[in-house]
Formats: sequence, structure tokens, C-alpha cells
Amino acid sequence: MDHKLKGVRVIILAGGLGTRLRSVVSDVPKVLVDIEGKTILDRIITNLLKQGFYDIVLSVGYMKEKVREHIEKQLFLKEVKLNFLEEESALGTGGAIKRALNNFPCKTTLVLNGDTFFPIDYSIFVGKHIEKGAQASICLRWVDNVGDFGMVSIGEDNRITGFNEKTKEDKSGFINGGAYIFQKDIFEDFSLPEAFSIEKDFFEKYVREMRAYGFAFSDYFVDIGTPENYKKAKDYFQNGG
Repeated sequence: MDHKLKGVRVIILAGGLGTRLRSVVSDVPKVLVDIEGKTILDRIITNLLKQGFYDIVLSVGYMKEKVREHIEKQLFLKEVKLNFLEEESALGTGGAIKRALNNFPCKTTLVLNGDTFFPIDYSIFVGKHIEKGAQASICLRWVDNVGDFGMVSIGEDNRITGFNEKTKEDKSGFINGGAYIFQKDIFEDFSLPEAFSIEKDFFEKYVREMRAYGFAFSDYFVDIGTPENYKKAKDYFQNGG
């Protein structure tokens, strides 16, 4: 493991309802949908293990029993320090992250969306975060059409100047890649409810009030939250991705 990654814990958000994907898959949570023989959750964890991460927290909610059952059957996870944090009621992405940071305190935490596959080099991402002395960092991806993704604006020094979730605009730009780095005290200066969205209720409102930076990567990116993107992911892995 790169020395910068020592002491960095990973939280995977695996509790989403996946309402937009239910027309295609309805019997399992979206992190367990099959993509050419492996779930997206398995693909995310496999990528983390390749990079040396063995301290992982799964934040689960919707169909959490199925996620736990699936994980307990995976032989490749025997050497992993994997903890579950179960939601009794829906907390949203922000509430889930805040609860995980409180329950598993760590100076620097990498947070990944469980329905997004973006296999970047995390040592580079963490290194940039540390170099800037950031409180929060967002992994960005340039796309031709920000559409349903929303758009993130950055200044010349990579400081985030704007965060617009789900813009519906037909133009190119940086989108949120679903990977974040947070310092453990990130939420202390803000008044937030128990349940909130990290995108809409936190970054959109407060991103300019903190040391938040965005760093762009060009690796393959897919968010399987819609039937269209789920098909794109299946096509990609079917072709050897």
C-alpha cells in the first residue's frame, strides 16, 4: 500500500433504494445487481483490495439482509476487516456518511457510492487531498453531457466554486464521480438534520464555506442507477472491461 493510504478507512454507501432501476432488477438492492457474473459491489471491493485497502465499512439500509448474506459468502473477503453499519431508517447519502464517520472515526476517510464504478488510483486522489490540506475532496469526471449527473465547477487551483446536482443541462463539464475524501470533523461547523443528501443538502449549500477541492480522472466511469446506464455497464464488462 502507498504510504499515503495508511490509516485511510473506506466507507461504501450500499443502502440506496434504487427506485429508477426497479424496472430491470427488483429482487435485490442495486449494489447486488449482476454485471457479467459479478455484482458492482464485488467489483468495487475487488478494486479496493488490489490497491491495498482492507479496512472497509459497508453502510447498508434497503434490503440490508441480502447485502450481508451476499458478503458473508464471498471467499475473497476472508482477509478483509469489513464492518457493517445498518440504517434503521433512511438517512440519505449525507446522513449515512455522517453516521459512519461518528461510528468509525478516522482522520481521513474515503467514501464511495456503491452504485458507481470509477476505478481510479486512490493513492493519487488521497495525495492531492493531503497536498491541498482539504477538508473535503470530490473525484471528478469530464463528460460530454452533464445531463442527469449535475455539474461541479472548479477554479484554477482546483477549489470547488460550484456544485449543481442534477442540472438537466445539455452541455459538457465535470460531474461528481461518486468518490469523496473527508476529514473526520467535516460536519462539525454545519447544522444538519439526521437524514440529508450529501449532494443536495451539503455540497450544493455549503461547498464554498469549506476547503473543498475537485480532482479530475479519466478512467472508465459508470453509474448503474438507471436502466440505460446498467446496460452500458453490462456491455462494457461483456467486452472485457
